[in-house]
Amino acid sequence: SRFSCELPWRQGSPPAPAAEQLATAVGPLPILNVLVAEDNPINQKVVCAMLRRQGWSITLAKNGEEAWKQFRDGHFDLILMDVQMPEMDGLEATRLIRQEEHRRGSVERVPILALTAHASPSQHEQYVARGMDGILTKPINLPGLLRGIQAVIAANSSQLKAAISSCGP
Repeated sequence: SRFSCELPWRQGSPPAPAAEQLATAVGPLPILNVLVAEDNPINQKVVCAMLRRQGWSITLAKNGEEAWKQFRDGHFDLILMDVQMPEMDGLEATRLIRQEEHRRGSVERVPILALTAHASPSQHEQYVARGMDGILTKPINLPGLLRGIQAVIAANSSQLKAAISSCGP
């Protein structure tokens, strides 16, 4: 048997290259020094590869305790924090980081983006209440990652400007 079918198709335009689509969706981001706290080796490779393609410096921590120590000993523009990790979870590491910022008297708060498979609104509210600045739901994709980073960087920048202007001339 032989079957044939004719469908009315309209000629479409070719899809825009991925880099062009990202440039349209996400504005330019500065060069960043990023701390990535993630215990899963596959997720580590995926996230770090995405960030390195942006030309950013990456420091990897395999659990919350390592993330806390890396933060204490270094300087980071952004932290991507897995919520569930061995040794110390992301929420506890975030609490210690925020305490350290307060102890240092830091005007600038390092943005922390939670990486989680938990997508419920109540869990997202809990993460923000515990010191995280935004949430990225796994699995992570490049456009979503860049949009999330852009959002917390922009929010942090406006908070910093407000804090500086409140200090007076």
